[in-house]
Amino acid sequence: MKEPLMWMGKVKAVGIFRPKNIQEDIMLMKEMGLDSFRFSISWTRILPSNPLIKHDLWWCCSSGGNKAGGVNQRGIDFYNDLIDELLANDLEPFVTLYHWDIPRALEERYGGFLNPNIVRDFMEYADICFKEFGNRVKYWVTINEPNINAQMGYAEGILVPNRCTRTSSSPPCTEGDSATEPYLVAHHLLLSHAAAFRLYKHTYQTSQRGKIGITVACDWIEPYDEQPSSKDAAERLYEHFCGWIFNPVTFGEYPKSMRSLVGERLPEFTKEQSEMLRHSYDFFGLNSYSALYAFEQLPTMQHYDQDAHSAATFWDKNNRSIGKPTQISWIFDYPKGLEKLILRLKEKYEDPIIFITENGKCYSTRDQPNTSYSLDQYLNDTRRIEYLQGHLSSLLKAVK
Repeated sequence: MKEPLMWMGKVKAVGIFRPKNIQEDIMLMKEMGLDSFRFSISWTRILPSNPLIKHDLWWCCSSGGNKAGGVNQRGIDFYNDLIDELLANDLEPFVTLYHWDIPRALEERYGGFLNPNIVRDFMEYADICFKEFGNRVKYWVTINEPNINAQMGYAEGILVPNRCTRTSSSPPCTEGDSATEPYLVAHHLLLSHAAAFRLYKHTYQTSQRGKIGITVACDWIEPYDEQPSSKDAAERLYEHFCGWIFNPVTFGEYPKSMRSLVGERLPEFTKEQSEMLRHSYDFFGLNSYSALYAFEQLPTMQHYDQDAHSAATFWDKNNRSIGKPTQISWIFDYPKGLEKLILRLKEKYEDPIIFITENGKCYSTRDQPNTSYSLDQYLNDTRRIEYLQGHLSSLLKAVK
């Protein structure tokens, strides 16, 4: 099972095989007072090549990735049931087409997002989803966090397909090139997004009356100190990570600093591709959790993580963290950063509609000395309440 389906060797049955939990989960959402539910459609549950396993809670398949393997009607039925149940309970479906689960067959056939053929296959998959679900889904996200997908899957080797340049400090990548592959993958992710966006605009939006956008991971970046070099480093790091996606989908081109520093390793858009990308969204989805400092650091090698000539840290020169630490190493509670980030996005990208698609913090009870808390004690979650109140207040300031 794990070989064709789960590359990381981790299977969480309740999370993956969940059809029997749909009604219970939606009932809990309604009781919480939610008005929408964000979820992803699994590409391989829609377009398999042949049956792989049958499970009492779910049925799945090996990775096909395009129509040649046939459409999986049971997968279509599952998402139809989910969408119908959400709408019956006054919950708006907010649907992502791609959240890093590329069909393995496409990875093996031509290298997945390293190959421009992926654009055709992604558009074919998107077309099926729009056709089957678009009469009820009014909010579509083409791709979740293409910048994270490219960086962590192809520069750092942490996410599948675990590719990177092998160094003494890198994960056990067997192959890859951290100097070129992240840019090539992001390029094809952007073109896939644009192709799906234009398809929806030209074929479905008038009749279905939905909206379509892209979700980007982006946190606020503060200069490490008042030195001009730190201010420039913060700007470069922002453009190299956030502007990497926001710029092309707004202006049809990569940020100038990326073009200057990365050079010919950064792919070029054709004139037609640039036009297809320009203003290719009805909204931005923003995944933002934290903030960080940036300072100048010259590269020691050609590598995506060093190409911005900037380094990031959560601690200032006086060893003070940018916000309150949490139990996730990369999340610090700095609500002011979200306000600054929203204002920047509004100014820089022509005042787009923005949905906060991810935000939050983590605390664990595993290290607590008292393991006999009552339900009421657990629900009195003051640390998360403080985090969310702070970020909601900052968001309100940004939109006034």
